[in-house]
Amino acid sequence: MLFIDFEKAFDSVEANAIWSVIQEQGVHAELINLLRNIYTDAASELCVNDVRVEIDIHRGVQQGDTISPKLFTACLEQISRRLPWDDRGININGRCLSNLCFADDIVLFANTADELQQMASELNNEADQVGLRINSNKTKAMSTTPLLNPIHLDDSEIEAVDNYIYLGQLVTIVRDHTREIRRRKQAGWAVFHQYRNFLTSHTVDMKYIRRLFNQCIIPAMLYGSECWALTKKGRDTITAAQRCMEKAMAGVNILNKKMND
Repeated sequence: MLFIDFEKAFDSVEANAIWSVIQEQGVHAELINLLRNIYTDAASELCVNDVRVEIDIHRGVQQGDTISPKLFTACLEQISRRLPWDDRGININGRCLSNLCFADDIVLFANTADELQQMASELNNEADQVGLRINSNKTKAMSTTPLLNPIHLDDSEIEAVDNYIYLGQLVTIVRDHTREIRRRKQAGWAVFHQYRNFLTSHTVDMKYIRRLFNQCIIPAMLYGSECWALTKKGRDTITAAQRCMEKAMAGVNILNKKMND
């Protein structure tokens, strides 16, 4: 596997490449012209020691604009379409899985290091056509067996790791989710401490405390749990953390030895 990281992805994609891409994907010319007009003559202004300098902007999508993520992912989609990977990757029920993409979070799959190297080079070349460049320092490789031939990009060797956080989920070679459950427990406690004054207040109605707990803390603790190979020990770890939080919200000393109802 190769976990891809792009350098300043949203700020790097070239505007002209965006218009070409969405035209290829069938977007109406009037809409393309409208978007082009929005980006035409875009500039940033810097003020240093009362001296103002205007800098023209010719690349990147506008931050905070609701259309920006769609323009960016359209470029990534076009890159994906141009890659000859129909028969690359790992076989799952007779179909080849060569990559997973969520916005700019991309992971490549291959059966051999040579195949992965070729896929990485092809992706890098296609990405360069729209102004994107892979960050070789943050891109990581992971393999079920030692990589005899390290992956290289732009003359830089890609670091091989045994774990990587992808889409907020810890991915490891060993199918053991103990570390991920520990991370999720810590994440839950971090959110709990953030709202501790509210959650342990004696003046706030319990229904509001319960709502905050269910909306903020439970998702933090159980994010990605659908993918866990959960054991009894892991389940007990999460349950124990939840019980401690519930006791704190109910005003019961955590060291209280009374049995739960």
